[in-house]
Amino acid sequence: MPSARFANLRFLTIGRVVIPLPARNIPRLPEILPDQNKDTKIAKGTKHEGHEARRRRWPVKIRQIVEGDRADWVRMRDALWPGSLSDHEEETRHYFDARQDVPIVLVAEVGDRLVGFLELDVRKYAPGCRSSPVPFIEGWYVEPASQRRGIGRALIEAAEREARAAGYSEIASDAETDNATSIAAHLALGYEAVERVVCFRRSLRAPTERG
Repeated sequence: MPSARFANLRFLTIGRVVIPLPARNIPRLPEILPDQNKDTKIAKGTKHEGHEARRRRWPVKIRQIVEGDRADWVRMRDALWPGSLSDHEEETRHYFDARQDVPIVLVAEVGDRLVGFLELDVRKYAPGCRSSPVPFIEGWYVEPASQRRGIGRALIEAAEREARAAGYSEIASDAETDNATSIAAHLALGYEAVERVVCFRRSLRAPTERG
């Protein structure tokens, strides 16, 4: 059975510096439940990080997001998923207003500046996974100027550690097929490519109605 302490939490680590998240008042992923129906899909983007030596020179703190971080969260979300600033404003505001347990949002802090974040949700199904539900990395981002310093790896490792502690046996993620940087980053961290998808659409309007 998964750990009961996972009923309220969020996560992450960094190269040489391991920073456990506080145990109190932290939203957590739901515990594993048997025989869940499988459906849904996913979408996200990511960034690549660098070498151990560089990680050691960068004191990075991985922590749970707080409401005072909302403006930076919106900024980084808009960099990862551009073109929907109003949606990011609304979704992040709702996250704190509703005191949501998931997604779990972790931020990477260097000095007094936030330079990355990770959003971890739970999906009923993820391609290639044998268990259900599955912790799923919906968003993973590190600012370009802060990449190749182990920050992305620290975010991923913290998420994995907390998911494992909660009793999950797998974690999943995805990347656009043309996002070579994200794909390389996932592979470097030990993730396996399990599926590639081409999406299609067709208008159902008559030719005269099409704009």
